[in-house]
Amino acid sequence: AFNQQAWLLQPLTEDRAALDRALAALPGLMAEGTRLDLGLQAGAAALAEVEAPRVKAMVFLTDGLPNRVPTPVAGGTQEDTVLAAAAAARAAGILIQAVGYGREDAPELVDRILPWLLRAIAGPGGGYRETDDAGQLAETFRVLAAELGCVRQPAWP
Repeated sequence: AFNQQAWLLQPLTEDRAALDRALAALPGLMAEGTRLDLGLQAGAAALAEVEAPRVKAMVFLTDGLPNRVPTPVAGGTQEDTVLAAAAAARAAGILIQAVGYGREDAPELVDRILPWLLRAIAGPGGGYRETDDAGQLAETFRVLAAELGCVRQPAWP
């Protein structure tokens, strides 16, 4: 999970009850900030020990634009910092599936996403999806779980 910080709520597991407890804790951890760079780094760290034949894949969900992300020392933008973190994750053999929750043209800034940035985060081997509908978001996760081989068909959870 990430906001102005990033952390691992639950190490990789097949224990559904542990996953449900971790997900239930998320609302209490909400805070301002969208440190996409830290989210990518935490996801990459969680996948560092995954070995073949398992697929190193990260589903990267964000609800907005990067903010509070430091710019590169040599100059650049927040997006440059985020893209460097994504490139490092991909260089570690991680497939990134980016999911934007919001709209590029949303009237409120907090509901906006940057599709070009999320496509760039996923890179050439990854994928990008977006929605501003919670029901469609659940379906997106079901489809991704099937595509990544986590389940035999898109019926999870």
